[in-house]
Amino acid sequence: MNKNPFKEISPNKEVPAELKATVMKDAAYVELFKELGDLFFVKFPSILEESLKSKT
Repeated sequence: MNKNPFKEISPNKEVPAELKATVMKDAAYVELFKELGDLFFVKFPSILEESLKSKT
C-alpha cells in the first residue's frame, strides 16, 4: 500500500483525521478477513488433503 488513496480522490483537500482513521481501520479488517478466509478455505483444506494422501 504505497499509494495514498486520499490524494487520488481529492488532491487539494485534506481529509479529516477521524474519517481517515476509520477508513484505514475498515481496510485493515477487510484484509484480515480476506487472509482468514484464504487460510481456512484454501490453504488448510489443501494441506489436510495432501497430508491424508501421503499417509495412505
